[in-house]
Amino acid sequence: MTAESLQPTAVTDWSLRLGLAPEDAPAALRGSGGLLEFNRRIALGRARSLDVSEFAAVLWRRRLSTMTVMSLLHTPLSMELGGGDVGGTGGDEVVVATVGTSMVIESADGHTEMHRPDQLIVFASGARHRLVTNGVAEVTALRMSFVEFGSARALLRNCGGLAVMDSFLAQTVARSIRGFGAGVIGAPPSESTAAAEFAILELLSAAAAEATARRTSASSSTQQVQRETQELIERHYRDPEFSPTAIADRLHLSRRQFYRHFENSDRGVAELIADRRLQAARTLLVSNPEASIASVARASGFGSLGPFRLRFRRAFGMGPNEFRDTMADAAAH
Repeated sequence: MTAESLQPTAVTDWSLRLGLAPEDAPAALRGSGGLLEFNRRIALGRARSLDVSEFAAVLWRRRLSTMTVMSLLHTPLSMELGGGDVGGTGGDEVVVATVGTSMVIESADGHTEMHRPDQLIVFASGARHRLVTNGVAEVTALRMSFVEFGSARALLRNCGGLAVMDSFLAQTVARSIRGFGAGVIGAPPSESTAAAEFAILELLSAAAAEATARRTSASSSTQQVQRETQELIERHYRDPEFSPTAIADRLHLSRRQFYRHFENSDRGVAELIADRRLQAARTLLVSNPEASIASVARASGFGSLGPFRLRFRRAFGMGPNEFRDTMADAAAH
């Protein structure tokens, strides 16, 4: 099986995991028409394929008493979530998914995160994110209302509508969901199916409560990291090599851990550093009228003149020379 194709053997293996007889396996959706039908059936947003002619997918759904269970197998695609009233439900539903391959998750503000196969993804049906798979992906997803999974609201409230959970409990729940999906999709209704359904809801609630508690306890450490970041910027912004990575290293945090403390901030760390350098440049342009623009850029922490001019004009609506002349004229009058 290549990263771009959906081989018959892969579909057969997928069907067997779901307990489907070969004659019951769904027909593959292929090409542009198949992609349209795929979007209609999953109703999560808009899936796109880099090569529509190579698109292929198989899917199976089953409606239970509190949720819809979906199992998908598809070629590489990008999924734009939350493009309006998704599936006619707006943001009133929550989707829990586990993906059997690595996946890139991109938020509306451009922040990206790599999802691992052992992680659990929870998102509101109206969340505005993009999910990208680069290989053939097997997905198990549960779709339900917030009434059934009420603890998801608190979890998703402060993370843009999508949360990735990777604790030991979340990984256990992800594996349980894969087993649950395989167990109920191809099986006839039974009391054991209903019991398993409610057991999954209990596990999801526990994982969501744990993740919410972790985010709450991390809020105080977030304030500390943000405060120490501001202090480090104030002390080192004049160094052209000073960067968000340098701050993370000084705070003994991985880049991923460090950036998480600024997920809900109005401005990113790189912007905070650039803003401080621009403030210094404005002061130097006025207080040192004889200094060259290049020397002002260097003294403010900019490694080269081009980016300095570009950022200055973007921030203040005029270039540094024009700014200096404008301030000189204002002082003369």
